[in-house]
Amino acid sequence: MRRAMFMLRLPRFQAHILNSSSVFFTGVFSRDFIAEFFYRKFLGGYEVANPFAIQTSLENNLSIVALEGFVDAHTAPQFEDAIQKAVDSGSVRIVVDCEKLNYISSAGLGVFMSFIEEVRDRGGDIKICGLTPKVRHTFEILGFQDIFEMLDDQQTALRRFNAG
Repeated sequence: MRRAMFMLRLPRFQAHILNSSSVFFTGVFSRDFIAEFFYRKFLGGYEVANPFAIQTSLENNLSIVALEGFVDAHTAPQFEDAIQKAVDSGSVRIVVDCEKLNYISSAGLGVFMSFIEEVRDRGGDIKICGLTPKVRHTFEILGFQDIFEMLDDQQTALRRFNAG
C-alpha cells in the first residue's frame, strides 16, 4: 500500500496527513484551528473564495461592521480591532452585518461576548443582522438570541436603533 503524505508547516505546529483517515499534529494549536483545518482540507479544500474581509462605516452615529467570509482564530483579531475602534471612538451603537459571513468559530463568537457588557454599560448595544441559516444556527445553539437582538437585515437593525 502506497502512503501519500501531506505536510503543513507553520511556525508553531506541523500537520502530517498520512492518508484520508490519519493525521498527526505536533505543536501548539487551538481546537478552532483543527476544526478549520479539517473543514478546509476534507470538506471544502484550501481554496476559499472569500477568506475574510471586514468593512466599517458610520451612519447616523451608528457603527456598522460588515463581515465577509470566515471569522476564525486567525481573523477574529481583525474583527475585535474593528469593534474596539468603534468603542474607543465613543460609538457604542454597533450593527454587525453578517450577510456575507460563511463561517464563525468560537473565537469570532467570543468577540461579541467580550464587548457586550462594556457597550451596554455605556448606554449602547450590539445588534447582529443578515445571518444566513447555517451561521444563525451556530448563534442559536449557543443562546445568542437571548443576549443579542438578531435581525433580518441592516436596514431593520438601523431602524431598531433609531426607534429607541
